[in-house]
Amino acid sequence: MKKLLTILSISIITLTSLFAKSAVVDLVTTIDEVAVSYELYYNDTNIADGTTDFRIDILSPLNEGGNTNPFRLIASSNMNKDLAINVDVTPHSFTTTINDGSEVVDSTITPEVITLLPMSILPAGKNDNETVYVFVLTWTGKDNLVAGDYVSNVDIEYTIN
Repeated sequence: MKKLLTILSISIITLTSLFAKSAVVDLVTTIDEVAVSYELYYNDTNIADGTTDFRIDILSPLNEGGNTNPFRLIASSNMNKDLAINVDVTPHSFTTTINDGSEVVDSTITPEVITLLPMSILPAGKNDNETVYVFVLTWTGKDNLVAGDYVSNVDIEYTIN
């Protein structure tokens, strides 16, 4: 009797699996890419794209060495591919005017760019307000300069694509 029940049970299991059906279903959804956004900051101030009159007052006189606080490039993206980061900083020498502004005097002191965080790739994935590039400007002063207000124009170009 036990043998008959065992054989009957095996037969039922075998027959059931012969008539069983199955399916695999894929669930598909999408997250849209949002274009990368990036901004340049000095301290906590956003330097808007196209700005031509951003002024940084340096406390030390030009006959002493000096430096800026850090500039930071901040980026956000959810792109599914790495993006190249390009930053080009071109400082020009400090100049002033004399004789009621009729003559320009070049100090021959040009700030040096020191990169503190030199990322060249924004990695694929979710990036929220990531600091991707940081630099400061520094210079060595000179003793033999004429009195005046000295200005160094600094061109900063940056892209992430």
